[in-house]
Amino acid sequence: MDGWELDGPVQHDLVDRWKRVETVFLPESGAPEWFSTRIWQLYGFDVVGIDYQQPTDPDVPWVDGV
Repeated sequence: MDGWELDGPVQHDLVDRWKRVETVFLPESGAPEWFSTRIWQLYGFDVVGIDYQQPTDPDVPWVDGV
């Protein structure tokens, strides 16, 4: 977690939302499409501006000192 997630107003909002969550409304409360999209993009999938049809070289050398 970063500073924004731990910020008082954000934490207060989360506590309030969790009090209102019911299993039936979980998809609306948790925004699963938004979360799923961000996870996919974190690992390099479905990123705007990338042409996934272009060939890639999986054998790239490590940078020294990293």
